[in-house]
Amino acid sequence: MQKKVATLFFVIFIIFNSFPSNIFASTQNKNRILFISSYNSSFPNFFQQIQGIRSVLTDENSILDIEFMDSKRFFKAENINNFYESIKYKIKNNTGKYDAIIVGDDNAYDFAIKYENELFKDTPIVFLGINDIEKAKKAESNPWITGVAETESVADTLKIAIKLKPKATKIIAITDSTETGIEQTKGFYNEEKHFSGLKFSDLNLSNLTNEDFKTKLKQIDDNTIVIFIAAYRDVEGNPIDFETAVKFVSDNCNQPLFDLQLQGIGSGLLGGKVISHIEQGKSAAKMVEKILSGIKITSIPVIDKSSNQYIFDHKQLKKFNINEKLLPKDSLILNKEVSFYEDNKKYIWSILIAFIVMIAFIGYLLINIKFRKKAEKDLLEANLSLSDTYEELEASSEELRAQYDEIQRQDEKLVQVKESYRLICEASTGGTWDFDLMNNIRIFTNSWYEEYGFFENDFLKTKNWVKRIHPDDKDTFLKYQRLIKESLDEKYSCEYRVATNNREYRYFAEKCIVLRDSNGKIQRIAGSHTDITDRKLQDIKIENLAYHDILTGLPNRTYLNKEFNFVLRNCNEKLFSGATMFIDLDNFSLINEFFGHETGDKVLIYISNSFEETFRGDDKVFVSKSGGDEYIILIEEISGENEVKEYINKILSVFEEKVVIEDNEIFITISMGIVIFPKDGTTVEQLFKNADAALHKAKESGKNCYKFFDRLMNETIGEKILLQNSIREALENNEFVLYYQPQVDILTGRLSGFEALIRWMSPKYGFVQPDKFIKLSEENGTIVSLGRWVLKQACDFCKKINVNREDKYVISVNVSPIEFMQYEFVDKVKDIINKSGVCPGLIEIEITESSLMESFDANIEKLHILKRFGLSIAMDDFGTGYSSLNYLKQLPIDTLKIDKSFVDDIANTNISTNFVDIIIVLAHRMGLKVVAEGVETELQKDVLVSQGCDKIQGYFFSKPLTELGAIKYTKDFQDE
Repeated sequence: MQKKVATLFFVIFIIFNSFPSNIFASTQNKNRILFISSYNSSFPNFFQQIQGIRSVLTDENSILDIEFMDSKRFFKAENINNFYESIKYKIKNNTGKYDAIIVGDDNAYDFAIKYENELFKDTPIVFLGINDIEKAKKAESNPWITGVAETESVADTLKIAIKLKPKATKIIAITDSTETGIEQTKGFYNEEKHFSGLKFSDLNLSNLTNEDFKTKLKQIDDNTIVIFIAAYRDVEGNPIDFETAVKFVSDNCNQPLFDLQLQGIGSGLLGGKVISHIEQGKSAAKMVEKILSGIKITSIPVIDKSSNQYIFDHKQLKKFNINEKLLPKDSLILNKEVSFYEDNKKYIWSILIAFIVMIAFIGYLLINIKFRKKAEKDLLEANLSLSDTYEELEASSEELRAQYDEIQRQDEKLVQVKESYRLICEASTGGTWDFDLMNNIRIFTNSWYEEYGFFENDFLKTKNWVKRIHPDDKDTFLKYQRLIKESLDEKYSCEYRVATNNREYRYFAEKCIVLRDSNGKIQRIAGSHTDITDRKLQDIKIENLAYHDILTGLPNRTYLNKEFNFVLRNCNEKLFSGATMFIDLDNFSLINEFFGHETGDKVLIYISNSFEETFRGDDKVFVSKSGGDEYIILIEEISGENEVKEYINKILSVFEEKVVIEDNEIFITISMGIVIFPKDGTTVEQLFKNADAALHKAKESGKNCYKFFDRLMNETIGEKILLQNSIREALENNEFVLYYQPQVDILTGRLSGFEALIRWMSPKYGFVQPDKFIKLSEENGTIVSLGRWVLKQACDFCKKINVNREDKYVISVNVSPIEFMQYEFVDKVKDIINKSGVCPGLIEIEITESSLMESFDANIEKLHILKRFGLSIAMDDFGTGYSSLNYLKQLPIDTLKIDKSFVDDIANTNISTNFVDIIIVLAHRMGLKVVAEGVETELQKDVLVSQGCDKIQGYFFSKPLTELGAIKYTKDFQDE
């Protein structure tokens, strides 16, 4: 039985240990490799090259950095120069040197050769995808370059094309004027001499308009073999991406398109004997691997022939009714339909084997159960016998426990007695001494020697005692002695440090009583020495904590005030200038939220150490930490603002490099406010206030900058305070009014509702911009009352325009993050809507992404409650905040509102258009409606309609209207 169980566990152990164990790989000693691609990240060649490279140079042994020249789209000298400046900057600021450079295709190769000595000196360069064979062969003369050339199998592809189309009389190449197109077209015509019976020609997209090119494609007849080389640049020089080019040609050509590259097969090209960029990537990576292993680059020859393969698309073969038997035997057919068994053969056999193993295991278990039942019977009998024994042991255990408890009580009494004895001894002993000056007798108690580690006869003379006093305390002790001799007091005390026999300085408190005769002459002195080292060290620690930051050890605001007052006094006496810099870390709270407070603390320690290292040895600089992520630097005696700027550059240099904390790379920027004294103030309080105003201005300017104080800053802050106070009065005086901007459903053409927009018509300040007073109201808390007023007005307006039963006009109301965070927010919203009598389904609240990030779970619950109440919920300004899919899918929202900034860019760039398209597709897949804000032109509307946007809002339909104007607009829209 035991042997069988052991055998089973052994088999299981062998099975589990047969799996790969190299799950975790060392991340140490990785090689740094730079890959420069001639293309961009969307070009198919790039993905295949990277796949080949990564199959050899994995993440376990290499760090691969990738840079894109994007020369297919941007091929001018200016673009190449910009790329050079970018690479130069990155290499200069990179902490480590690259071990090897890989360049993909001709433009990247030419770039590397041109700037080899300047950027890549003594660094191995391996190329791949070079169409110009002569250029590739010339590389062998450079001892630092080798690589893989790209040779197309034009002849082999033409031979199979002739075999498949034996009646063909012409061969035409689809090409363009890109460098790749020119080189491959030359190779095409070089084969003409080998096919004398066929007429060679080409159709160049770069020489024709798109319409002419399309017409000529459609005119290609059945007697023509078509070879696709390139179609990536039109007659105006505009770049065309690969997928678009292939689709354009295949849609307009009625003949099979033979190909020399792998990436087009499956997208509309038939195939041929094609180049595999994956294999090129592998070959180049293997060369790098050999170089990094120590093999000299001169012993690695250039590979001038590609290992190409016959590859065809099954869909194209079927489309043009081509017999697969005519293809070479070693051809690879892509997209070929396979049977269910062939497609899932591995899984079927795996399940079958597992089933057989399971049946065998069940059989084993049944046999095992039989033996187990017999063993259980034997165990039951043994258990009955053990139960009797256990009862006897339990009785003995109770008796022992009672004895143990009694012993414990006796021990406790003994401990109490010992403690009392110890306290009495300590109270009755101490460092006491008695000097009888009349009889020259000096007595020290035994406990005095034992307590402080001294020996008898050590201090028979006072000078021996003085020798042991700390140098900094000798003057204090000597003054204390003179005071005893020269005054007539009875009691004296003094504190000082004394070196014990183990050479350790201890703090002592000396107290003494002096007996004098009738003439005042000292006759006897008796006193004690108390070791107060712990208390003194604690006092020093408390003083240090009072004047230093606990986390970083830098001087704190209290210490700075003390130092600053001293500097200002010197400034007045010696007539010099100085500077104070308030430094605040930008968005530091995000570091705490994302990486955790422990990482945030380590960042503050790193920055504090960097400041100390930067200004070490400079006596004019005083670095202090004022608050959580704020620093104040005081500079004494400056010659002018130029010297201040030199110090500013030193401060900025601290933040040039990334901060690495536990493998987290963190880039930090700062905002600075700077004052010059006495020009900007003569008191600490005044200078701090002005520096804070300058810092505030720097943050308002977008952060990551510094500002010198000027008097206008205080005036601006004063205006801000007055405006904040006026907001409360405006709310009481009904100076706010709501405007309403229509939202139109572009699919049905019907008016779907309005967005309520608040305006302030101040008798004192005139029209105040919403972005100005809303921000101020959030700062002073009036936004909560303002938000409730807006909701009440919007509900009243909603009742006015939804008069008929069929009216379903939805009113959207913006909610401030401050208002949303209020504990009673949900109850207030429900109460206002219920009192108004309006249907909750006709009210939509708009929230921003940023308002949800703090207390995310609690905010989600609020939205769920409002959703169940019947409200619609819209995500406003989508794309300008976090835009996290992980957060988005958790939100119970109905609508995404695309920010106006994206809509503005629709007419300017195709990229932004595609980005808006992605947002719309994403929203629709999540079951959300999409509203585009700020639509002003016919072009913007047409693009949004074509991309499936649901609703449009903007000046194209109407500017924001007063309540009466909105009601009239609704009636006019219905009439239309």
